[in-house]
Amino acid sequence: MLIIIGAFIALFLASLALMKPDKDRSSYLLIIWLIIFGVHMGLSYSLFYGYTYNIPFLLGWNLPMPLLHGPLMYLYIQSILEKPSIRRDKYSFFHFLLPLGLNIYQIPFFLLSSEDKLSFYLYQEQHTGIYSRILYILILLSGFSYTFLALLLWRKHNKRLVSKRKNWIRFVIYGFGILWMAILMINEVPSQTNENTPLWDIIVYGSVAFYVIILAFLGISMTSIFSSIPKETSTYNTQPLYKKSTLTPEQARSIATNLQSSMERNKFYLQSDLKLPYVAEQLNVQANHLSQTINEYLKLSFNEYINTLRITEFINNIHRIASGEHNIITLAYECGFNSKSSFNSVFKRIAGDTPKAFINKSNPEG
Repeated sequence: MLIIIGAFIALFLASLALMKPDKDRSSYLLIIWLIIFGVHMGLSYSLFYGYTYNIPFLLGWNLPMPLLHGPLMYLYIQSILEKPSIRRDKYSFFHFLLPLGLNIYQIPFFLLSSEDKLSFYLYQEQHTGIYSRILYILILLSGFSYTFLALLLWRKHNKRLVSKRKNWIRFVIYGFGILWMAILMINEVPSQTNENTPLWDIIVYGSVAFYVIILAFLGISMTSIFSSIPKETSTYNTQPLYKKSTLTPEQARSIATNLQSSMERNKFYLQSDLKLPYVAEQLNVQANHLSQTINEYLKLSFNEYINTLRITEFINNIHRIASGEHNIITLAYECGFNSKSSFNSVFKRIAGDTPKAFINKSNPEG
């Protein structure tokens, strides 16, 4: 019963994410992943309890699905932690070559008649022992490999994140790794619940359902997970303001990409008196187009965007406070703030904690 509840929750979450306005790449990846979760658990539940045998067309479609979870989890985490890259994104397809190859390998089975499919499945232990073992190894390698890759991304970008996003990403990655560890360990359980359904299958898919249920709990309590920019940071209803704008979506995406790369390279936000016209001039774009891009594409005002970068810079350099090289306020000034009160206010709003409390949590020994 837990499996079917998990399937329903996964599809329900996907529908919630689908209804969110202004979806970005991470949102669409999450939607696809949740749909795969729901369909995978639904097909597995149906197969375990014999319902699929009444619809032989569905037989075999669940086999490649475990190989989809790792790539989708990794690409989702990557889309949150790293800025868009056209060159990188066009190679994302390669992550799905293994499940695609498995489906191609199964084409002869899919072309069988319903009676032959049923006969094959009813006696599969006599025909597919080696195939099942190879598939099991591939599933484990895929899950652990993508968990490792996601952890590398997490380690690279961890310090740049504020606390709310950290909790979500941490659970997605570590929960996924624990799930695959459970698959590795429980596969050795020899007992059976009935003639056709191994106990380990029920426990594994029950664990998957439990993982999805926790995702639902965290996702609903943290409303920003369905977009790359938390919605509460946006204070704009930009549609009337830019109703007559000539800026196209393609131009906005290009400006946003150039803006982010230029900020990363030149760190204009370290200037305490930074103004939007100056940044527009450096990017060689119209100031109103830059403002519209930040408001609509990044869902922030110019000041909110710059202050977010300044807080990120501060967080990336808090080790300099622990080493005695700086105190809090001098580092804040160095990151572009021009007053202690504005820094404290902005830091609390973005990071969810006071600077001192955040530093104490980051350096418990200090």
